[in-house]
Amino acid sequence: MTKDFGSAELDAIAKRMVEHPTLREARAIEAWRVAENVASLPKAVHDDRLPPLIQQACLEMFFVHVRALLEFLEVRTPKRSDFSARDIAPSYRSPTGEELAALNARWEQASQQVLHFSKSRVDHSRPWESQVDVSFEALTAIADEVLTVWDRYAELARTPAAPKRDDFNLFHELRTSPD
Repeated sequence: MTKDFGSAELDAIAKRMVEHPTLREARAIEAWRVAENVASLPKAVHDDRLPPLIQQACLEMFFVHVRALLEFLEVRTPKRSDFSARDIAPSYRSPTGEELAALNARWEQASQQVLHFSKSRVDHSRPWESQVDVSFEALTAIADEVLTVWDRYAELARTPAAPKRDDFNLFHELRTSPD
C-alpha cells in the first residue's frame, strides 16, 4: 500500500530495498515481477510488431506466470519449498468458494498449456483449431481474475514491494490494449 508513504520515504525505502532488501522484501519483489508479467503479457502476445516466435514465447510465459502467481496466492496448497503470500502478509487468506473454484480452473488451464503436451491442447475432432481462447480479451480476463486476488494480497502486505496493479510500473509500456 504505497499511499501510506510520502515520496521521500518511498525513495529511501526503494533505495534500501534495491541495495539491501530483507528476505520479506525480496520475496515480495519477486512476486510483484510475476504479477506485472501477468498484467503486461496479453499485450505483448498480440503486438504485431514482435516476431511470431517472441509472441509465442510471451504466450507461454503468460501461462507460466499465471500458474506461479496462483500458487503464490495459495489457490493451491504451497509446497514446503515455496514461499507464498502469507509469508509476506500473514493476515492474507486464500480465496474460497466460487472464487477458489474459478481460480483452480484457471490453474488447470494454465497447467495444460505449459511444460507438457496436454491432450486438451489439440482436440481429436478438430485438430486444426486451437482449443484455448488466446485472444487479447480472453488473456486480459484471466489476468483480471488473478490480479483481483493479487490486489487483496497487496493491500494486506503494506509494503512498496507489493503494489496494487494500478501502481504497477515495471512494464508500463505494455499495459494498454493493442493497437
